[in-house]
Amino acid sequence: MFAPCSHRVCGSSYYQSDEHFTTTWGQQKISGCVCDSSWEVGLGSGQRQEAEWYGPDCSFRRCPSGDNPDTSADELDCNGVVHSGGRGTGLAGNVCHHDCSGKGKCDVKTGACACFLGHYGEACQVRDVNAIG
Repeated sequence: MFAPCSHRVCGSSYYQSDEHFTTTWGQQKISGCVCDSSWEVGLGSGQRQEAEWYGPDCSFRRCPSGDNPDTSADELDCNGVVHSGGRGTGLAGNVCHHDCSGKGKCDVKTGACACFLGHYGEACQVRDVNAIG
């Protein structure tokens, strides 16, 4: 039995049973959640490949996303990137989600970044030029 959870839309679907699996307790029903997001999710231009809320009960929250200020690569460009579930490839303008710009630790309970030394900003996307290192 699943516990109630927030930030989700649940549904179920039925499938044909196989005569070899007639004693399986859940053979007639599959259920799952589609987690909420404040941004548009998909593989198109302007969409992100990952939802804001995630996890088996949609209780984990992604932190703000940003481009790593210490690399020349654009970590937010998902053009041609295969979705982590293997269900398609991002089109031109598709956005990858990069928690805390790769320069902080994401608290998945609050969705807030704790930036590493020498970085700051909501998504740790700014390098402190005065930091030692």
